[in-house]
Amino acid sequence: MFDSTKQSLRELLQALKKGQIQLPEFQRGWVWKNDQIKELIASVIRQYPIGAVMLLEAGGEVRFQTRPVEGMQFASAPPPPELLILDGQQRLTSMFQATLMGHAAQTENERKQKVQRWYYLDIGRLLEEPDALEEAVIDVPADRIKPEVAGRPGLDLSTPELEYQQKLFPLSKIYEASGWQTGYVKHWKDTNQFSEAFNIYTSFQDRVINPFSEYQLPVITLGRSSRREAVCQVFEKVNTGGVKLNAFELVTASYAADGFDLRADWYGRKARGEQTAIEGRYSRFLAGREAGKPEGNQRLERILRAVRETDFLQCVALLSTRSRRLGDQATGALPVERWTGISCKRATILDLPLSEYQKWADAAETGFFRAGRFLIQQGYFRSEDLPYVTQLVPLAAILASLGDDYDAVATREKVQRWYWCGVLGELYGGAIETRFAKDFPEVLDWIAGHGEIPSTVYEADFRPNRLDTMRTRNSAAYKGLYTLLVKEEARDLRTGRPIDEAIFYDDNIDIHHIFPAIWCEREGIGPERANSILNKSPQTARTNRVIGGAAPSQYLPKLQKAYLQQQGGAATGISEAEASAAMDGLLRSHRIDPEHLRADAFDLYYEQRRQGLLALISQVIGKTITVEKPPASAEDALEQMDEDLEELTL
Repeated sequence: MFDSTKQSLRELLQALKKGQIQLPEFQRGWVWKNDQIKELIASVIRQYPIGAVMLLEAGGEVRFQTRPVEGMQFASAPPPPELLILDGQQRLTSMFQATLMGHAAQTENERKQKVQRWYYLDIGRLLEEPDALEEAVIDVPADRIKPEVAGRPGLDLSTPELEYQQKLFPLSKIYEASGWQTGYVKHWKDTNQFSEAFNIYTSFQDRVINPFSEYQLPVITLGRSSRREAVCQVFEKVNTGGVKLNAFELVTASYAADGFDLRADWYGRKARGEQTAIEGRYSRFLAGREAGKPEGNQRLERILRAVRETDFLQCVALLSTRSRRLGDQATGALPVERWTGISCKRATILDLPLSEYQKWADAAETGFFRAGRFLIQQGYFRSEDLPYVTQLVPLAAILASLGDDYDAVATREKVQRWYWCGVLGELYGGAIETRFAKDFPEVLDWIAGHGEIPSTVYEADFRPNRLDTMRTRNSAAYKGLYTLLVKEEARDLRTGRPIDEAIFYDDNIDIHHIFPAIWCEREGIGPERANSILNKSPQTARTNRVIGGAAPSQYLPKLQKAYLQQQGGAATGISEAEASAAMDGLLRSHRIDPEHLRADAFDLYYEQRRQGLLALISQVIGKTITVEKPPASAEDALEQMDEDLEELTL
């Protein structure tokens, strides 16, 4: 798979200049700073190791769009490369720009400002103070004139004669030093310093130029038979100093080799000259508007903005691999163990052929729009409230595969059950690609009536005491239960209105305490129960201000009065008793017992709310939830033992 050898830095840099070695498009740009380049030059002069270079033979099945290293330009299109740099781009580009590029290196100074620099070697200092090598590597601006700054002397190297006079050797001549040497000798030949100057240069040539020109470094070359996934994995293992590339960036580089712009297909592209404008799939998600439709949906947009490019590729991979597996199954030409596996793992995405992406991308896009509408039906208004954004991937794949009947009542009920089992069972927090691949075909077979209950539905389990520990949005189940209450039309306690789009966006709906936290603290109720979801429910910010820090027995009359005013006040003929009954109905829409709340009976309220929320959870996951009995007190336990003994005696 790979070969390891040593190669001279000079040969590698010359290959860069000819375009024989280039970069795969997924490589990041060149970012080294001026001081880093000087340190690298010093290391080569000292003959210190600067690390290995890893290359990939071009021309195999692994094809990437390529580009020359930064600073290398060709009169026409660059030639096809023979090798691609996987590791060592920064070092090779730095040395190329400093030596063979032919113009000043493009870099950054210590203030992160873009600058251009030529590099020089101070001949005298290199020979006299070999331990101060970094100071002997000098940088000057593109015009080769460094002005005087804060009393420090300036430096003018704008002509070769000035270089000879100050014995400053341009690193850009290191691999063709004979021409500079000729000019240096002529400059000093007719002076009384010629002998000394010549001896200095001869020593410099022996101790710096020749070793620099012969400097070698380890080169590992991956063969052209290497698979794409292996190449990308190797690249990421060796490129520890850079930002990890995601699958989208790597696939983009691969598809570009076949002339397909995946980035434009996803993000869109504005018209430039003769280049056709492309809207982009993500642009349609951000507009909440399906392809070919004139208008978008704001609520759909607020949900689909969460879809990432890698999510989309995962969905395409699921659709593609399932189709190929069904094809293997239908032909019967292969044994079962060789059928295509349904998968959306990274390796599968990296090996996804362009033809398969183009075949399934539209279906995946449709699937995500259907998933967005499904989530709206479940009570979601925005992506921030989604318990698991990752669950959008199998949901989109499932809905894309169901055809036009995806929203039939019986179908939707099964999809809903699967979805809520994943959320409330908290099953999408880890090993998600494996669960994607299981859920996708299992849910489809279940809906078709010829499959077992999907694993996620079967494995979902909700323990009643889990409600006690659900206190923040970090919990998927917390977010899910909050949205379930919205879906089941929990109404605002001040206005009596169910939470719709106008209320959600305009009135700052959030989840708030029923027994205020400050009241709980005064009553000695610990934060573990006061902040549990059992003591919270969705309300508008204005309703929460009315609640304030008062006991329920104090704020409920205020809410009731506000509700009466919302209904038109006394002019409507609504009596106080009717208003009180209406308030009781509003509380019950939140699964709250009005009697316990009006009596400020926190303990009774707390356990009753548990029963109410568990009934709601049981309903959506389709499973009976058994409530554990609270442990008996010591007195109760002794009394029960006496009764048991009495019965045994009789």
